[in-house]
Amino acid sequence: MVLPEIKLSDIEPFMFLKNKFHYKGKTTIHEGIAFTGRIRSNRPNELIKRGTGLRAHFVPCDIEINNISTSHNQKVFSEACKYIRKKPYGKHPFYEREINLNEKYQNRYIFHDRVIKKIFSVLSEVFGNYSISDFKKMEEELILNQNPKSFIDVACGENDLCERIAFKSNIDIIVGNDISFSQIDILIKRGAINQFNSVIYTNHDALNMPFMDNQFDIAICKNVLHHMPDYPSIKKIIAETVRISKRALIIEIMNPKYENKLGQLRHKYYIDFLKDAYVKFLSIREFDELLTKYHIEKRINCHTIRGIYMVALITKKDFNK
Repeated sequence: MVLPEIKLSDIEPFMFLKNKFHYKGKTTIHEGIAFTGRIRSNRPNELIKRGTGLRAHFVPCDIEINNISTSHNQKVFSEACKYIRKKPYGKHPFYEREINLNEKYQNRYIFHDRVIKKIFSVLSEVFGNYSISDFKKMEEELILNQNPKSFIDVACGENDLCERIAFKSNIDIIVGNDISFSQIDILIKRGAINQFNSVIYTNHDALNMPFMDNQFDIAICKNVLHHMPDYPSIKKIIAETVRISKRALIIEIMNPKYENKLGQLRHKYYIDFLKDAYVKFLSIREFDELLTKYHIEKRINCHTIRGIYMVALITKKDFNK
C-alpha cells in the first residue's frame, strides 16, 4: 500500500519472520523480514489513519497491542516497538534538512551529474596534481586490489562508483547506500541496477548500518564526514564503516578555507547552487587525528580541481594479507 503524501526513510530490518500455514494436511512456510521505517510527512497522524483499514498498513507506535489483529502479528509489532524505542523516538534527525534539500533540488543534482561533472573532468587535466580520471582510477584500484567479493558505499549520493566497480569486476555483491532516497533514485534511473545483477541500492542511516561485523570485504565512506553534526558522529560513522568491513576506505575533502580562490569559488557553487548541506570540514591534521586508533595501510592526499582529497585505507589486522 502506498500513500503518496507519506515518504519513508531510515528503513531498517529488525526481525526474520517464518509463518506456517496448514491446509488439508499440507504445510506451507512463508519466510520474510520485518522492517521499521521513519515516516516523513507534515501531518503523519492524519495520513496513518487513512491507511489503517488496509493490508500492510502503517501502525502508530502508541496503539494498544490488543487492538492489533492477528493479521498484523502482535509479536512483530511488540518487537518493533522495543526496537524503535531504543532510538530518539519523536525527534527529527539532524540529516532531515539535507534530505529535504536533496528532494527539493534533485534536478540540480541531475544537471550537476550530466553537465558539471563532465566540465570538471576536462578542466582537471589542467588543474591539480590528480585529474578526475586519475583520482577515479586510484579509487578503483584501492578497492579492486583487495580482490573483494563484496563491497559497500555507505553514503553513495548520486556518485557512480558502484557502477564503475561493477563494470570492472566480478564482485558478487555491490551495495550503494544513502540516507536520501532522492539520491538513490538518480542512480536507479541511470539504470545500473538493471544492467548489473550484483548492484543493489539501500536506504539506511550510515550511523546505524543493519549489517553484521565484517559483512563486506571492503567499504568506502567518501565525502560524508563534513555532513556530520559533531565529532562523536564523525567518529561513529568511521567506526560503523570499519565495523561492517574487513577493510575500510575513508575519503574526505579538505576544508576549502585552506585552498586558493578557485577552491573558494567551487565551494560556493556546492553550497549556494547544489545546496549541499555541511556542518564542519576537517583539516589534514584533524583528519589524521580521527584515525589514530586504526591500522592505516595507505594514506594519500590528492590535489584535484574538486579539492584536496584526504584518503586513508584502514585494514583490520586479523584480515591483513
